[in-house]
Amino acid sequence: MRNVFQYTRELLRSTLYAHILHIMKHVIWFWMPPLGYMGAIFFVSNLSNPQIGGETPDYALHALEYFVLALLLIRLLLTLPFHQAPGTIQVSWYHVCLLGMALSIAYGIGDEIHQYFIPGRHCSAHDVFSDAAGSALAFGVAVLDIRYWSKSVHVQRHLKRFPRLHALSYSAYRNAIPLDNCSPGHIS
Repeated sequence: MRNVFQYTRELLRSTLYAHILHIMKHVIWFWMPPLGYMGAIFFVSNLSNPQIGGETPDYALHALEYFVLALLLIRLLLTLPFHQAPGTIQVSWYHVCLLGMALSIAYGIGDEIHQYFIPGRHCSAHDVFSDAAGSALAFGVAVLDIRYWSKSVHVQRHLKRFPRLHALSYSAYRNAIPLDNCSPGHIS
């Protein structure tokens, strides 16, 4: 009897350890990049006179900044188990990408409101539109990646040759949210 109890306890410990390790990897790989990036945006927005970009127009920097943020948020959201929650509406990948874009735009609006209270900074609707354009471009890239590039034989061949590159493609998360019957107007 004692051997069975010890075996069960060791099995639970190893399973718990594996589960905790899996959660830590998920947090580090998927949660930390967007949260760290959002923290960096907040830090730069908190400066009175940031000297970033040199000769690059402000609208281009805003679009690039929120393009990257939206890509990171979409990547994170595609790994969350929206489709597994019992008793909830199942969400398609398209809607998850839209949510990532919307969160990025909402963060851009919050960032502009935050800048209103910083001496030497101002709140600008032009910057919000640039943020939204960058987020929309990221949405378009994510949709192209999931819909078309992931089906390309040429792209799949390169993804197989370079496994780390595969993790950068949104098609790597196709198991997270089912892609079948997911047209833009359809909630699967």
